[in-house]
Amino acid sequence: MSKLYSVDSQYQLNQIIRKKDEKIKELKTQLMNYNIESYNKKAEETNIDNIQKKNDNLYNDFNIKLKNPIHKLNAHTACVYCLSTMNDGRLVSGSSDKSIIIYNKETYQPDLIIKEHSGEVYCIIQLSSGILASCSEDKSIKLFNIKGKEYEVLQTLNYHTSSVYKIIELKNKTLASCSGSFGQSAPQL
Repeated sequence: MSKLYSVDSQYQLNQIIRKKDEKIKELKTQLMNYNIESYNKKAEETNIDNIQKKNDNLYNDFNIKLKNPIHKLNAHTACVYCLSTMNDGRLVSGSSDKSIIIYNKETYQPDLIIKEHSGEVYCIIQLSSGILASCSEDKSIKLFNIKGKEYEVLQTLNYHTSSVYKIIELKNKTLASCSGSFGQSAPQL
């Protein structure tokens, strides 16, 4: 059975619907403001600015509180997969453009561009000995001696049969790596 409404009833119904829509909009705004206030309060509690100032060896290129970039590193021509710091404080990045770039810590311009891999570079670390190690889609791990703006390839390790995704240095100076393949153990450094 259908109900018929008078013009006045329809007007009143539309007013009720409009008021409910306004209330929903108001509640959504309050919720969004609460989330922003909650985020800002947590940021203040963890004192992010002080953490950044204390960690001189970490060059954070993103201001967490304001969400504005401080520096843009545009030297790669493709996707950047990894970013790390070197013992001297410089940033180093690896990319799907098959290169490793070491940046000047003051100007953030490239100090050194290394193009030794034939595949995408997935991970870069500087070992306790100062040697820079990288791994790649090309199934290899490469070890570099970095001196200022020059480098030397010390060794290429070909223990994997597919892409090498991650490398770490263990406490006993052994290099550990992972890939989608089964390979031999990594040698002692």
